[in-house]
Amino acid sequence: MKRHILCILLLLVGLGVRGQETEAAVDSAQLIVDRYLSLLNYDSIRTDSILYIESHIFSRNKATDTIIMKRWFYPEANYRVELWNGDTLEFGLYSNGYDTFRQYKKKHKTWFKTDVGKYYEMLDFYNFHGPLFHWGLHPISFRYDGLWNFNGQQAYRIFIKQAEIFDRYYMFEKESGLLFMYDELDSYMEMERDVTNHVEWRAYLEYTPLGKCLFPTIESYQMDGNIVMIYHIYRYIKFDYDIFTED
Repeated sequence: MKRHILCILLLLVGLGVRGQETEAAVDSAQLIVDRYLSLLNYDSIRTDSILYIESHIFSRNKATDTIIMKRWFYPEANYRVELWNGDTLEFGLYSNGYDTFRQYKKKHKTWFKTDVGKYYEMLDFYNFHGPLFHWGLHPISFRYDGLWNFNGQQAYRIFIKQAEIFDRYYMFEKESGLLFMYDELDSYMEMERDVTNHVEWRAYLEYTPLGKCLFPTIESYQMDGNIVMIYHIYRYIKFDYDIFTED
């Protein structure tokens, strides 16, 4: 654990060190992103099984308090997410992507029908694909922003501005092509939104292969000064359509 926190701190220190930008933009922003997405190879997720993801989430300030997020995914739109605190189900969503859209309400301890638009709006917070999955949807600005130096390692930096989200800088390792951090700025399109309640940065510290795909297994982020650590476990399980159709 100390090693992981040290890695994060080193990365943060590196954010203030801008590398040489004399090298020509040999890769456009889109080429850099396409390379990363091809490494993840999510198009090769198995279709004969359900992808199960178990995420252990804890704050560095309260390492003994662990939230477990359980997710079940079957391409393309069958999805279920449950957020557990010990033996208590705090929140849940599931859908078959067609005629079943449910939300779990802790107060009533049961699942209720929910509006399709509301379901997908909430699901965005729990999407396992990562921060690049939806980012190409009509960005206002999307550019390669130079070759940077982070603690002796070269990285490509990309800037993106998109309506209704905060502006971000994404950093990709030059050699591996993998995303290792994004920095979220205070600038955004809708001025009435709360600028304090957003992720300040998110770091990806390790990737692990499963079948033909590559998934982030250790990540962290900072919100309002608090660092949260997340450890993901991935595996395939036997297909059961009831997971996406009934409680």
